[in-house]
Amino acid sequence: MLLFRAYDEIRGHVKELQDAGYGFSVVDEPRPDAEFDLIAFQEMFRDWGWSGRLGAKPAWMR
Repeated sequence: MLLFRAYDEIRGHVKELQDAGYGFSVVDEPRPDAEFDLIAFQEMFRDWGWSGRLGAKPAWMR
């Protein structure tokens, strides 16, 4: 999984990344006054999937 701050960083390379087997997300840096949104991050991590030890997957990802 690759992370980028702006879509412009990968514009024109999306097909290459996908063909190479990479997934990507564009995630803005939060504003200093932004409230942390746990649910949004959990959804994002579920989308990415689990790649750690089989028995170590957190309950909230199931």
